[in-house]
Amino acid sequence: TLTESTNRLKSTRLLSNAFAEFQFLEGLKFKTSVSLDLSANNQRAFKPSTVGTASNSNLPPNMATASYNTAFYYSWLTENTLNYEKTFAQDHTIDVLAGYSAQKFRQENNSLTGTDFPDDAVSWIDAAAIKNGSSNMGEWSLISFFSRLNYNYKGKYMLSASLRRDGSSRFGSGNRWGAFPSISAGWVVSDETFMSDLNAIDYLKVRAEYGSSGNFNIGNYTQFGNISSTNYIFGNALASGRSPVSIGNSQLTWETSKGLDVGIDIGLLKNRIFVTADFYNKVTSDMLYQIDIPAGTGYTNIQSNVGEFKFWGYEFSVNSKNLVGNFKWNTDFNISFNRNKVIKLGTNNTPIGGIGEQGETSYWKTEVGNPIALFYGYVWDGVYMTQEDFDSQPKHITSAVGTTRMKDLNQDGVIDNKDKTYIGNPNPDFLFGITNNFSYKNFDLTVVMSGSYGADMFVHRGWNEIQDGNFNVRKDLKDRWRSIEDPGAGAQARSLSGTTAFGRFTSTKWLFPASYLTVKNITIGYSIPKLTHVIKQARVYASIQQALVLTNYVGVNPEASKNGLDGLKLGFDGTAYPIPRTFALGLNVTF
Repeated sequence: TLTESTNRLKSTRLLSNAFAEFQFLEGLKFKTSVSLDLSANNQRAFKPSTVGTASNSNLPPNMATASYNTAFYYSWLTENTLNYEKTFAQDHTIDVLAGYSAQKFRQENNSLTGTDFPDDAVSWIDAAAIKNGSSNMGEWSLISFFSRLNYNYKGKYMLSASLRRDGSSRFGSGNRWGAFPSISAGWVVSDETFMSDLNAIDYLKVRAEYGSSGNFNIGNYTQFGNISSTNYIFGNALASGRSPVSIGNSQLTWETSKGLDVGIDIGLLKNRIFVTADFYNKVTSDMLYQIDIPAGTGYTNIQSNVGEFKFWGYEFSVNSKNLVGNFKWNTDFNISFNRNKVIKLGTNNTPIGGIGEQGETSYWKTEVGNPIALFYGYVWDGVYMTQEDFDSQPKHITSAVGTTRMKDLNQDGVIDNKDKTYIGNPNPDFLFGITNNFSYKNFDLTVVMSGSYGADMFVHRGWNEIQDGNFNVRKDLKDRWRSIEDPGAGAQARSLSGTTAFGRFTSTKWLFPASYLTVKNITIGYSIPKLTHVIKQARVYASIQQALVLTNYVGVNPEASKNGLDGLKLGFDGTAYPIPRTFALGLNVTF
């Protein structure tokens, strides 16, 4: 009989690749390659009746449960290229490439669960009285044709042009293909004779590029209307059936980004200082996104190509050799200033988000003329501390003495969603990073830092400000409003049925600056002189990850992002776990 939970996972993965290369004539080569990624997993878990649950951990026995899950996927890719390279008249070099590639991915998942075991003696699902199962499969494929031409004259004039044509299974049959051309040029000015007298400049290159790229990452089968199993009761008997769960969109096509990048590279003081500066301007059209639609349609969203967005900014980097003697010190610094603006949304410029009062559809609003995903909500204005306060101030329909107060921005005497406004921006003013490398004889030291300035973060405090008594709460709730005689500090409202939801609406109360400087890594090492003929090199090192975080942010992680890289839902901290500080000792040996 089992007395503790078991969870067994078996995993097998195969990674393989092969290629062949043939040279037919001088400078003419054909290369073909195939790669495969295959994985198979199965997991069996059993929780006996003697083990508690997260919400009822102190009161066993509980119902014994078991599960068995399998997952299988494979991805294969084949690429075939024909390349010709030739130098003419000593100074002219061309490189021509043409190719074809195909890729396919397929995944299958199966799940079995069992409950109502007669005892804990047998953990296999077959012993359960009630059994349930599910399975699903998904696959996608991509076919690409591509070509590229590079031209180089004397190593100082460079021109490149390329063209891709990609077809994806994720779009409607009439919109699967997209063409993406690009062209770039470069000029090494420092190689010109008129630069020979400028001794301070060792290297100078100007470059420009214009081109387009495509995105098809929208998941599988969103171009179709999907259905799901749905059961019903007819005449006291269970009848199985199907029902639609999403709206298809056969007009889905590639999201396209067209952009210009202009840059300059400068090497100074015998290349001890190397500076790179870039300006970019990019327009993304037909962005792929699930837009919200009225629930009265029977659905809540539909995948669509929704609009046009402009992105622009400046990026700078400086690489310097500060000290070059026995004691060496190199610094790499980079900083970027990125901006964006919404140009068009759908066919009638309907904003994305800003809908309702709670949940993720209300936190952000993306609207034409503004940056993407600005925070949208109320301006928090404290608590109705007294009856006079309450009688003289604008109120929400649920307001009462001691509850949350918001500002009446349109001054109509009522607090409602017409008083919502843009309250913050999750996009930073700038991002930066600094890496310092030091070395002296056999010792080396590396310090890596990164930071962000100017971004706002929405910190969801709904759970730890609930006064129901079943959650841990923040310490400032001890100074909450209790009565007119004991009004507290004015930051935390009372707990009163029918009023607390308004206090948890999106507002400036939970919006905080999230600028930070993080020492990401400190590593010190010592390279051991050659010991034997067998050991060619050895190095011992010690490192600290997440060594230091300098910030005024109120949460535990100013880099939190509950929604990952979703550009329309940035800057949301759903009580993320802090990044741990990790200490490590290591030894690298080369034989």
